[in-house]
Amino acid sequence: MLLVFFLGKVLNNTLFYELKMNVIVIGAGILGSVISYYLSIRGANVTLIEKNEPGDGASQVSFAWINSRDKHPSEYHELNRKSVDMWSGLNNRLGNKIGLKTGGEIRWTITDSGAVNLNKSVHLLQSTGYPVFLIDKSELQSLEPNLISEPLTAASYSPNEMTVEPVRVIQECINLAGKSSNFELITGTEVKGFVLEKNSHIKSLITSSGEMECDYIISAVGADTTDLLSDYEVNIPRLYSPGATFFTEPVDNIFTTVSAMHSPRDRKDVLMNIRQLLDGTVQIHMGTDKFPSTSDLKYSDENVVELATQYIPSLRGTKIVEKKQALRPMPIDGQSVIGFSEKLDNLYIIMTHSGVTLAPLIGEIASIEILEGARVDFLSNFRPGRFI
Repeated sequence: MLLVFFLGKVLNNTLFYELKMNVIVIGAGILGSVISYYLSIRGANVTLIEKNEPGDGASQVSFAWINSRDKHPSEYHELNRKSVDMWSGLNNRLGNKIGLKTGGEIRWTITDSGAVNLNKSVHLLQSTGYPVFLIDKSELQSLEPNLISEPLTAASYSPNEMTVEPVRVIQECINLAGKSSNFELITGTEVKGFVLEKNSHIKSLITSSGEMECDYIISAVGADTTDLLSDYEVNIPRLYSPGATFFTEPVDNIFTTVSAMHSPRDRKDVLMNIRQLLDGTVQIHMGTDKFPSTSDLKYSDENVVELATQYIPSLRGTKIVEKKQALRPMPIDGQSVIGFSEKLDNLYIIMTHSGVTLAPLIGEIASIEILEGARVDFLSNFRPGRFI
């Protein structure tokens, strides 16, 4: 019996490698690129299609804060937490060239009501075993002596959280996948639609460069998901959630310990998130997913820098050299969409906020579900079919 099982496995693996699956991934953002990397190293024939250039969408605007903080319900928190723990492994796989910064995240409040809310949030996270701690003023100053946090009513520190540079991740995934003969990147090509068989199976893609046949299609087009699939009765509704990010000229290190800082969420004016890239560029991200901002239209470069110097005085006089805006890929219920369509049997759909945090997990799981035919149980609440 064992011999039959063993021979079956050998024959199946041999058949797989002789008859490789042809997988087309649409969208060369961080998710599409990481998935393409995982598929290519597992032996599939992978074609990655991008209508512009890799990383031109939401990935280049993302604050890229790797975390599982304030993510509800518990299943979504655990999904993100699993992926947070996978980032060091992906960093090693990609040669430590992706700008992964450890050190954690820091935030504080300035009102009594804000302190109450922060305390509740921290205690809730701690009840799940998440590493986040309330700290006092002296502990905050010890972590970040150059940070202005007055007035301060409460503060927290999350030591396990990180940041990464999505464009570097995309570049390294494509570079490593490109070393094999089974990977192809096609840019400047837009997917217009699908050619169907029996109304439930995609035979080929219709693109601006012609038709392309495939065994499986992975849609990783972010906020464009809804429009791409709507003609095929695949309903993936999304929220309108713009994000705006400013990039400064390179400066000396602004942080002593942490990789990211969030301004007080109980302020009455604009919310800011601040981090620094490997080359010294400071990224100032405006708004949150719950309070989206179009601040690149509302605030001048000088306004943004002046707002940032409230917290980091050394930024005074720093020039903004670039500003970018994109739509976050936010499903209407705020939860990830991961898995096969119930309408089109060879279409695998991915649309999610927190795409940077979730990239290692989704990359690995998508490759398992597509190449092995497995179904991962803990994704049951995140399948596309919930919108039917």
